[in-house]
Amino acid sequence: MFSVAVAIVLICAATALACSAIIVFRSCSIVSSASSKTFYAVGKLCDRISIARGQSAAERAAGRAGYVLATDDGFMLVYAVYSGRGDATVVSERLGAGMIELSARPSSFEDGREAEALDTLSEIVSETEKLWRALDEGTTSESLTVKQLNAYATAVAAYKSLPNVGGLCDEISVHLRSCAAGGEYPLTADVKYVSALTAARLDDFTRKDSFVD
Repeated sequence: MFSVAVAIVLICAATALACSAIIVFRSCSIVSSASSKTFYAVGKLCDRISIARGQSAAERAAGRAGYVLATDDGFMLVYAVYSGRGDATVVSERLGAGMIELSARPSSFEDGREAEALDTLSEIVSETEKLWRALDEGTTSESLTVKQLNAYATAVAAYKSLPNVGGLCDEISVHLRSCAAGGEYPLTADVKYVSALTAARLDDFTRKDSFVD
């Protein structure tokens, strides 16, 4: 009886976590803070895009994002994106890596629904960071992570019909589903990649700088 009770508790906990992901994004769709957010990309700075792209696969195989980001001084091969400057600083110093700020400014859009969509995408960056941290720490399962990724994809897809930001939302939704489907790299690397990609796309979309796939 005890083992059955434990199993029920674990199942309920997993279901609650999966449902919480959906509830979070339902809340975003109802009340959006539409506030500016800053994220911090940590990774290796490269002079040439060919160098960054040439090392991307190896980084992803090692569990890092492997996302190539254009910067003012060249390119960064992103390891991961962080919501907090403190965490990013500690990691960059430990690895001897660079750090770049990426911003999202949903409040700059007058249309409330568009600002809401961009605010939801900002939450995607933060939520996917929680996912890959939990994967790296061994405090969550891949199956639960996949459920959460699909829930996020569904939430973002709800905005794909919007005239200006719909294309971006559709793109991120597709990447989230692709991440959930899995591939040749570890799941934590795929989650870090979609997190970095979302942050980079937001930065580009809201201030029209540059990014690289």
